[in-house]
This record gives sequence, structure tokens and C-alpha cells, in this order.
Amino acid sequence: METLIEWIQRDPSKNVPLLVAMIGAISAIITGLFTIIVWPMLKAGLESLWGVARLRFSKRAYEDLYLARLIQRYRFLPILPTTLVPVTESRTHEMDELFVELTVSNRINRDQITTLQTVLRLGTRVVIVGDPGAGKTTVLQYLTLLFSRARISKFNRTPLRADPEELQKLLAARERLKRDYKFARPPFPVPVFLSRLKSVTIWPESKSILDAVEEELAANDILRDIPAGFFRERLRQGDCIFLLDAFDELGAQQARDAIAARIGELGSASSGNTFIVTSRVVGYHGQLSRYGFNTLTLQPLSPELISQLVRKWYSVLREERLAQELLDTLHLNHRIAEIAVNPMLLSLIVLVQYVRRVIPERRYILYEECLRILVERRYASPTVQAEYNATLPGDEAIYLLKEIAYYMHTHHLREIPRHQLELSLLPATLEHIPLSRASAVPAPEIVRNIEDRSQLLIERGIGDDGEPLMAFSHLTFQEYLVATRLRDLAMSQSESAASTKMIRHYHADPEWWEEVALLYAAHLETTQQEIFFARINSEISNELA
Repeated sequence: METLIEWIQRDPSKNVPLLVAMIGAISAIITGLFTIIVWPMLKAGLESLWGVARLRFSKRAYEDLYLARLIQRYRFLPILPTTLVPVTESRTHEMDELFVELTVSNRINRDQITTLQTVLRLGTRVVIVGDPGAGKTTVLQYLTLLFSRARISKFNRTPLRADPEELQKLLAARERLKRDYKFARPPFPVPVFLSRLKSVTIWPESKSILDAVEEELAANDILRDIPAGFFRERLRQGDCIFLLDAFDELGAQQARDAIAARIGELGSASSGNTFIVTSRVVGYHGQLSRYGFNTLTLQPLSPELISQLVRKWYSVLREERLAQELLDTLHLNHRIAEIAVNPMLLSLIVLVQYVRRVIPERRYILYEECLRILVERRYASPTVQAEYNATLPGDEAIYLLKEIAYYMHTHHLREIPRHQLELSLLPATLEHIPLSRASAVPAPEIVRNIEDRSQLLIERGIGDDGEPLMAFSHLTFQEYLVATRLRDLAMSQSESAASTKMIRHYHADPEWWEEVALLYAAHLETTQQEIFFARINSEISNELA
């Protein structure tokens, strides 16, 4: 610095202007370098940082909006597919208020029964199979609701802020996930309705299940603006739980095999993600086993769970006093209790009894509704219903079930060899309805159709000759179908002829035919009932005399 000052002092008039010029030149050079080189680089860096921050914010905001929509979609239990409860009574009910923790068993070791909470703590790839109405879809909907509530971060930025009670439910979900499910961090739920992916057989190789999920969301006005890489980022992080419902409703075996391969590909894309697939028993043949999936079977409701579900239903209906009354009825009437182990049918029993008071005297009304719900697949999508009806209309399926049940009951059978059903009984029955659609369908296909659509008729063991045995899933349904077959006879011929046939059967084996006689009599008018029971008692007295 001193040297510079001495230099200026030697000749101020000359050196000062020169110094100013040098400073100006250096400033110009530095400014130029900053403008041309440094500023563009700095600007690009700042824009990149802002872009990353904005994308991260948009993904977080989108995730909260996505989770909020899932909560709104699954917070209510679907209305049961029944015509017996008036629309005014079909109120929506909170899933939390009615859900009971179902149990599952290992398909290999059926005695090893555990809860879904334990399953999710120990395994990340599970197939849950069960009968119609066993609770498969409800389980996935409840888990979707639970995980969505536990994971959402900015409650006040979502439509949920309008519900003051929802915040408490979010906090309760987080606590429950830590306490009961042992999740350190809530997973990101991705529910998928597999029945909507039937075109999987013609997908290009590059298309994945995530692409299908994004296509469906793109059709939603609120969720269509999906941030780039949103789902794949969470997949790579091992942050997802995929809840894939209704594997069996894919229909064709080719579609089931194809979707199994796509699920396997998704599972191998990154580690740490959880997969839960549901299917009816008859629609799953181990296609996912090769991809490391374990198969578990939903168990019938235990007496404790039956009591729990009944009390929960009457609590939300604000009729707690009726709960014990129904439980006592189930305890005394083992025929109704036999079907009450199914969550959907038990819920139907509660609602029908709440509105109509049909149990136990008019229980045939309940049985008729249960039968039609299962045969018509009312809980399935219209597309699935149409596929079954294209082969065998629901009314024709019920007619054939009546004939099968009547044959089995008159021959004192609980099981019948499958080959006998397909080669002799059904062909003989179809000869009586030559104009029906069923008459053009091969008997084995009819059996498969009835078995797949309702599981009213199921395989139950192997006979002495090594052939599969078929049986009604519950003796209650067999007895009810026999009673309605006799009722049809009364309508087509005469009540007297039908009653005479019923009485003959009853006297041949009172214990075997007692419930059928009661269900048949319940269809009769009061005077006809009195005459019917008087005839039974009179003939019993004559036999004793």
C-alpha cells in the first residue's frame, strides 16, 4: 500500500488518472466475467435448488391431497347389497366404529391362527384368501384408511380440515400403527382394484401396475396433476404398501397369470415395500408363490368376534339393548348361528333383524336374501355380475340349486360326488328346462359357474373312490332350498300335494327334515300352517296308537 502511495506522489497529475483508468479496466473485466460466466452458473444453480425445493414441496402437497382423498373414500363402510333394508335406513357408518380384527390361518398349518397385525409385522408379501363376505375387501379398505390417516402430514392444507373430529382420528391412527402394527414410519398406501386391470394381457412390456394407477388418477379432477416420478420415488425408497384387491375377479386364467407376473416385477423393483393381495379361495391357485408370497386364509368369526360385531352394529344403530337379544337368539338357533360366522352375513342378520324383526319365526326371509346376495354377486362390480350371468342367469342358478338340494336331502346326503353331479344329476335336471340358457351349457361349466360365483356349492374332501365331493357350504342353505322347492310345488300344483309330500318326508326321518318342515310351513298362510301342523301331529298320534 505504501509503495502505491509513493508512486502516486511522484507525479500526481499523471499517475492518479492512470490509476483510475486501471481500476476501471479491472472492474470492467470482473463485471464481464461475472455477467458472462459466474452469474449464469449461479443463476442455474439457484434455479435448480428452487426447482428441487418446489418439486419436493409439490410432491408433499400432492401426497397429502392423495391421502386425504383416500380417507374420504374409505372412512365409511360400504352399504350392504340388500333390498330388505329401506333406503332411509341405509345410513353410512364409520369404518372405525364397525371394524373387528379378523384372524387368519396358514394355508399349510390351519391350526396356526394369528391376527393380521402379526402378519404385517412379520411378512411383506401376503395373499389373503377367503369365502364371499369373509371380509377381504373390508380388511384392505380399513388398512388403507389407517395408513392414510397415520401418514398425512399437513392436515390443515387438505379438505379434511373442515371436520374437527378427523384430527383426533389421525393422531389415534399414528399411535395405533406404532403400538399394534410396530411400524416406525407409516407406509404410503397404494390401493389397487385388480378387477379393473383385465386388459393386462395386452399391455406393452414397458407398462407396470404403477402406470395403471397413474392412468386412473389422471381421470380424477383433483388428483390428475401427478408430480413427475411421484409413485416411483416412493417405490424406490421402499416406502409403499400395495393393497391389491379381488385377484379372482380378473376372470380368465391368462389375466391372473399376467397380473401375478406384474406384481412380481413390482416387488423386485425395490426392497422394503409391502404387498397384500386378496382373492376368493376358488380364484387363487398359487400364482404368486414363485414371487415369495405366503398364503393365509381368513377364519370364520369366533364367538367373541360375533359378539363384538353385533354389539358394534347395535351401538352405531343406537339400539344397544337389542344386541344381547340377538346374541341369545343365535345361541338358541344353531342354523342361523351357522351362517353368522361370515361377517357380511352377520351384518345382514343384524340389519334385517333391526328393521324387519324376522328372526327366528320368519328367518326364511333372511335366508332368501343371503342366497340371492351370494348367487347374484351383488357386492361385485356390474361387469363381474354380467360375466357370470352371460353363462348362467341368476334365477336359473337358483333353480338348479333347488333341484340339487332336493335330490341330496331326499337321499339323506351332505356330499355328492362331483362326477355324479356333472354326469347324471344335472343333465337329467336340464332336460326339464329345454328353453333355458343353462340347457346349452355343459354341466361341468354350470358347476364351476355356481361354485365360483357364490361358493354355495363347494368341494369338500375326496370320496372313497378318489373323486371330489361337492356339498352346500352350510346345511342351512340346503334345507332352505329344499323348503322353497316344495313351496314352488305348492304354487305349481297345490298346497295340499306339496304338504303331503313334506309330511311323508318328515315322518320318514323327523330329525333330518325338521328344519325343512319349519321353513316350508313359514311360507304358508296362517290357516294352512294350522292344518299342516295338525296333519303332522295327527299322523304321529296314529303311529303311536
